[in-house]
Amino acid sequence: MKQLFTYLLPFIINLSCSKETTVKEHIPAPVVILLGAPGSGKGSQAAIISKQLGLCHISVGDLFRANIEQKTELGLIAKSYTEKGELVPSEIVNHMIIQRTEQKDCKKGYILDGSCRTLDQTEYWISHLQKSSTPIAFYINVPDEKIVERLSGRLICSSCSTPFHTAFHPPKEDGVCDLCSATLYQRNDDSSDVIANRLNIFHENFDAIQERFKKEKLLYVIDGDREQDQIAGEMIAVFKAFMRPSVSQDSTDDTLPRDKKEELGQSR
Repeated sequence: MKQLFTYLLPFIINLSCSKETTVKEHIPAPVVILLGAPGSGKGSQAAIISKQLGLCHISVGDLFRANIEQKTELGLIAKSYTEKGELVPSEIVNHMIIQRTEQKDCKKGYILDGSCRTLDQTEYWISHLQKSSTPIAFYINVPDEKIVERLSGRLICSSCSTPFHTAFHPPKEDGVCDLCSATLYQRNDDSSDVIANRLNIFHENFDAIQERFKKEKLLYVIDGDREQDQIAGEMIAVFKAFMRPSVSQDSTDDTLPRDKKEELGQSR
């Protein structure tokens, strides 16, 4: 009997390790979806929480700009819409994002910044992500008048894409990036007429999008008219509590507001 056990021991160990590896491989990766009007701060918040949570930041706007700069077929189609402040067709958006999420740096999870701008995009991503991921959506809520103020003064570095603002975060030298000394520019879609059109499109679509995420108990509304660190801190607290469903409501992070603790309790 002892000889038989000795003979089978390596196979038992291999079987145990194989099971453990299989379990680990099937742990769903987190995906954070940032929602909000253009200029609500999605990109800035994504950059902050990406570092804090160790998740890859996927900016749909950056994907558009990269494809437009490279003059890809998808980029040329996207350009014809973005320059007018119109929404790029969902098929184009989804295809660009899927290509990006298949890269190695997204395997442990990622942040989607600028997706789900229409109901059909939302349906697609909820269905797609719930099959293999753990999604959570944050709506960064900012009043329209603040949005207009933010966007009309926004400047972007032509090289490293660092954002500046004529009033809130001006460069040290006019028209020059503090980090790489490249030229700053104002995006075509940050003109006053285009801003107004983008906000109208956002409001026409967002009610249905918001309700869809609420139905899945995945949506958390964040007050975006505050300091960046305050907004990021609240999102990180909610994210951590959401990713620990087995932890009791009272033992969640103390930085999580009471209404968010109640909301987490209801949704989980």
